[in-house]
Amino acid sequence: MSIITILYLLFIRPLELLFEVIFSLANRFLNNPVLCIVVLSLVVNFLVLPLYKRADALQTEERAKEKSLEKWVNHIKKTFSGDERFLMLQYYYRQNDYKPIYALKSSVSLLLQIPFFIAAYRFLSQLALLRGLSFGPIADLSQPDALFTVGGFTINVLPIAMTLINIISGTVYSKGLPAKQKVQLYGVALVFLVLLYTSPSGLVFYWLLNNLFSLLKNIVFKLYEAGKGPKISIPLPKFEGLSLKTANLIFVFTALFLAILTGAFIPSNVITASTQEFMDIMDLQNPVQYVWYTTCMALGTFVVWFGVYYLLADKEGKVLFSMGMWVLSGVAVMDYMGFGRKLGLINSFLQYETIPVFSRKLKLMNLALVLLVALVLCLIYRKKQRLVQYGATVLFLAVSVISVINMGQMTGTYREFAKTHDAKSLYAEIPLSKSGQNVIVLMLDRAVTLQLPYIFQEKPELYEQFDGFTYYPNTLSYGSVTSVGAPGLFGGYEYIPTEMNKRDHELMVDKHDEALKVMPKIFSDEGYEVTVCDPTYAGYDWIPDLTIYDEYPEIHKYYTNGVFNYDNTLTKHRTENVRHRNFFCFSITKIAPVALQGALYNAGLYNEIVKPEEIFSSQIVTGPSTATGLFEPFMNAYTALEALPSITKIEKKEEDTFLMMSNDTTHEPVMLQTPDYVPVENVDNTEYDASMVGKRIIDGMELPLATEEQIIHYHANMAAYLELGKWFDYLRQQGVYDNTRIIIASDHGRGLGQFPYNLENGESSETYRALLLVKDFNATGFTTDNTFMTNADVPVLAFKDTVEHPVNPFTGKDINSDAKAEEMQISMPTVWEVSDSNTTREGEWISFSGTDSFDMSNWKILGVY
Repeated sequence: MSIITILYLLFIRPLELLFEVIFSLANRFLNNPVLCIVVLSLVVNFLVLPLYKRADALQTEERAKEKSLEKWVNHIKKTFSGDERFLMLQYYYRQNDYKPIYALKSSVSLLLQIPFFIAAYRFLSQLALLRGLSFGPIADLSQPDALFTVGGFTINVLPIAMTLINIISGTVYSKGLPAKQKVQLYGVALVFLVLLYTSPSGLVFYWLLNNLFSLLKNIVFKLYEAGKGPKISIPLPKFEGLSLKTANLIFVFTALFLAILTGAFIPSNVITASTQEFMDIMDLQNPVQYVWYTTCMALGTFVVWFGVYYLLADKEGKVLFSMGMWVLSGVAVMDYMGFGRKLGLINSFLQYETIPVFSRKLKLMNLALVLLVALVLCLIYRKKQRLVQYGATVLFLAVSVISVINMGQMTGTYREFAKTHDAKSLYAEIPLSKSGQNVIVLMLDRAVTLQLPYIFQEKPELYEQFDGFTYYPNTLSYGSVTSVGAPGLFGGYEYIPTEMNKRDHELMVDKHDEALKVMPKIFSDEGYEVTVCDPTYAGYDWIPDLTIYDEYPEIHKYYTNGVFNYDNTLTKHRTENVRHRNFFCFSITKIAPVALQGALYNAGLYNEIVKPEEIFSSQIVTGPSTATGLFEPFMNAYTALEALPSITKIEKKEEDTFLMMSNDTTHEPVMLQTPDYVPVENVDNTEYDASMVGKRIIDGMELPLATEEQIIHYHANMAAYLELGKWFDYLRQQGVYDNTRIIIASDHGRGLGQFPYNLENGESSETYRALLLVKDFNATGFTTDNTFMTNADVPVLAFKDTVEHPVNPFTGKDINSDAKAEEMQISMPTVWEVSDSNTTREGEWISFSGTDSFDMSNWKILGVY
């Protein structure tokens, strides 16, 4: 980061964010941008009123001091010259405990205006909601008002009105002041006229309101100075016996603690949990950058701006302020550590998979604890001020050390990946033979198999595109998460949970990687040209570690996820901006009382005023049929499916080919624009959804699409099938469809509550229903087969009639489906993250015999593994 960027983050960005949050909160209630500008002006002016009041007091003190010294200063200047004058003035100032630099006190008010002006200018001049918005005679608040035209020249009235109010306010304020200071005030008013004359009228309207507020403030203050105002006295607590020096130290360390907590500690904990999720293979950068950015914002908030308030306070105000910072620190720790820790999965834009809901009981309990903690901390401050200083110091050092350790881990992960990252892996090519045989195994992560009949019913053209496929609806996964369900899919029954746990002397990551190498190694040994794309969790990394195949140089390995979603550099810019902003907002949300967290989280927007014309990195569902934005993780996977025809290379040679590929389109669900189910920035399916009511019914069972999760998963699954259908059409056109075996499977399903199948512990059995679609060589028609299957059958299906007597090259055991006839145990793990660990995951066993009918209601919980 450059020095200019750091200064911006310290002084301007916190104010911009404050303006945006105030405006957003007001707009949610008022839904009127013009009124929101009024609210913004009022709130900001009341927030800075103590600053300006103290600044005015400093100016008054400075003028009084200068006036008391004026007689002898003028005498010295008249009597002496050169160095002698300088020395005499210094001696006189020292005698009167005065320094010439104190003259800057009279400029405090102006200095405060500068960052507020810059922040307001940046926020309001770019505010998308003002574009095309009229207000009275003003046609567009995002443009100069241009209310009059004289002789071909437009005249902007608002800047002139703003300046007149500013001059009147200055006249009231400067009454009784020397002419020199009056001229300075009028000069500042003219400077703002020049700066804002051609600015957007919305911005000028905001500044006009500020000047109007300043005028009223000056009138009131002058009335009080003349003794004509009502007597208002606000009693403040007395702090006898408390040290101002200690209070200063408490403020410094609590401000630093809050800055590191929100800027480094919380963000680094999030990133460390899944570092590669915050890395872009197309533009590798150390994700520590997000921590540095957020830390600068946090320092700007808690150290710089809280510090400005603190420095301008009097002694009692400083002691009270430091006590407040101590209480705020304690409440922040309690809220972060004790509340809102298990709110579900969160993506790399700090948005939960489902919007958190906080019960009234939880809010009241949290509020009671906040009040109790605040009371206790206040008492400790009053009785043990020195202990508070030590406590604040320890808190600051603790979060700083942990943050540094986390950043070191993040950097290590980044460097390790950067060392093995091969640029060639970004240019995928999928060879398919016209003369030989092609075998394709495609894993659609978390595809919902039970939605497939309804999807094909809605889009009957899919039956033709998926000609030759057999659908196995009674297919089981051995796990409810990828780390448990995927190894069996890629490696067969030797890699189901119970079998992997028997090899307890080996690391889980090694067994997982071994499963990913089984099919590519066997097909390669059989003379197939082998291609692997995005092998799931290879190396137990979020971005698959392709180096697991380095010992097999004949195997082609590529990334496709995210590679084809990089045509516009605005995507990258938008991603960076969202993460930079959301990390700080996420931290503030986590330390806030529970009653405020919903408003601060704001359905994942964190009160951002979304700009429709930008390329989005996230999607916000605004209703059952509407949504805004493009979710980047979905786009990364979806564009890979879109690109399949372009990266498929048809070869005339007789060499057989094998492709193993994973795709996350079904794992990153979004709302899409119907009826084509394509991603757009602003989705509105109101009319189409109304036309589809009562039409998604098979055998008397209607597919529920009532919740957000049900809707977006249906859309994502639909999009995946539609894009695969286009690819299959391309394969037909190229003459390589009939000689290609295609197996599409999922690692597990998703519990959406769409079907009445639950386990005895209440968990939806939908989670364990895996997708399985198989098209054999020269097969025709689309059929459904209710035979019981598991996704661990995939290698057996792939090797059928292509590899004679397939043997696992790593264990020497036959690859078959014999284990399916035995009683089976599936995993319900308590954690989903992968890690380099030899310990097995805790979970529950569910016993199921493969020879029985696939009746989920008969499943029994038997034990723990």
